[in-house]
Amino acid sequence: MGSRGQIISLQDENLCIVFNTDSDVRKFRELINTVKGRRANSVFSQRTEESSANQYFQFYGYLSQQQNMMQDFVRTSTYQKAIHSNINDFHVRSQSIFFL
Repeated sequence: MGSRGQIISLQDENLCIVFNTDSDVRKFRELINTVKGRRANSVFSQRTEESSANQYFQFYGYLSQQQNMMQDFVRTSTYQKAIHSNINDFHVRSQSIFFL
């Protein structure tokens, strides 16, 4: 899809919208967030490519990686502190697929 595409799911139909500029994409997403009564994207979403985030979460989705992380107290407590310090970024995780 790329960074200028947007998929919207409406019940049993999917719409694909492709924009000419990144600015148009941002304006569209802000409009959708306003209409849905949601906050704008988190800092994480604004500064991270979607494909990069997907790879990151897919890697840590494997059970062996989860076990390894949970046994690493320093890493786990660091993540916990970061989450508690930036609670607004983790309250509602935005996605590029909107369900209207």
